[in-house]
Amino acid sequence: MKKPYFHKEGVPWGEGYAFRLPAITKFEKALGNTLKNELLSLGSPISEYYLNRASAIFFLPDEQYKSIIRQIKTVVYFVEESLKIDPEKVVEASDKISEKYEENNEQLVIAREKLNRKEENIIKKIQNVLECYHSLYEQGYKILISFPIIAKEILMRSNELKKNKTIDNYIDDDPSHKTDKIQSPLIIGGYQTIILLDGYDNHVRNAIAHRKIEFPDPDKDEVILKDRGKRTGKEWEKNFNYNELLELTEKLWRTILALELALQIFNANNKDIIYKYLKNQNIPPSPRRIRDSLYIIFHSMGFDIINIDKDDQFNAIKIRARTRPSLEEADYGPSELFWFKGKKSHYVRLPSVDFSANVRENALGAFERSENILRWFKKVEIVIIRDRKK
Repeated sequence: MKKPYFHKEGVPWGEGYAFRLPAITKFEKALGNTLKNELLSLGSPISEYYLNRASAIFFLPDEQYKSIIRQIKTVVYFVEESLKIDPEKVVEASDKISEKYEENNEQLVIAREKLNRKEENIIKKIQNVLECYHSLYEQGYKILISFPIIAKEILMRSNELKKNKTIDNYIDDDPSHKTDKIQSPLIIGGYQTIILLDGYDNHVRNAIAHRKIEFPDPDKDEVILKDRGKRTGKEWEKNFNYNELLELTEKLWRTILALELALQIFNANNKDIIYKYLKNQNIPPSPRRIRDSLYIIFHSMGFDIINIDKDDQFNAIKIRARTRPSLEEADYGPSELFWFKGKKSHYVRLPSVDFSANVRENALGAFERSENILRWFKKVEIVIIRDRKK
């Protein structure tokens, strides 16, 4: 039996950057102008967290790899163009869709794990794939696909937007309605959104959701899926075997990866606009924004974050990070405490006797660059320890 390529989270990166750099460089080159910054620079479009999440795409066959790149470019192009028309709506969509997807991500992990189960019974194997497909749609695809749909609606000056249709309305829209919007023949800059339907079959989704599933023979590698057109009332029926369903599920997963990466690239390409919107609306940063922003900023200043402890009420946050050897060139002095702009509830602590001047300067720099995030907390403590690795 064929194994799904995403049966694990991706090929482990290992320590250091030597292994990952060629793949990242290839990815950057393929994206071209879609990418406004280097991937691992300050303000990176994709943090290491997302690179690790999507590492599987770096090792796909060339045809599949190019298809994902095309999908990413399509989404980013449409939303960047719609941003010029209605920036507030696009940023609101980006923020809500990012949060909704993050909330459901654990369910996606559970869904993928079903494909790793060792099942002897062919019926059970097929059921696992069907459950995975349904979860991929409900917890991933239907959320992420809403972003290019909203962008397309803006570009087409849709009446639905004029009727104040909310972002949640778009996310929870009827699946066939979503499909119709993606299939509509709008081509911008040579891009057409129909490529974003790769792996998604409305009939398959409906058959699974409404339990229109039949197994003609308990010992045979075959399942019959049935559906009825919502508008036409026309009956649909198709036979699948395990490998056919697995291939369809793999395609849908690759499309989800492309949609996720496109969303993250857009978010960071336009981070200043997004932060301005959140500030104007007085919207506090989400756990995802806190994590991604701090990891990117501290990494750029020569530190690796060990862990972040915080509460949901924004009372306090404690960040523990370690230096990298490039910052440790000379002894600086005894353990020191530095307050941020004289605010004694926000401080950096260096509990060591041999930090270099670079460490102090970069620690305060990371503090300043994180102000948009850290200003929400009543108390901030950053502890920098020295990396003792040889």
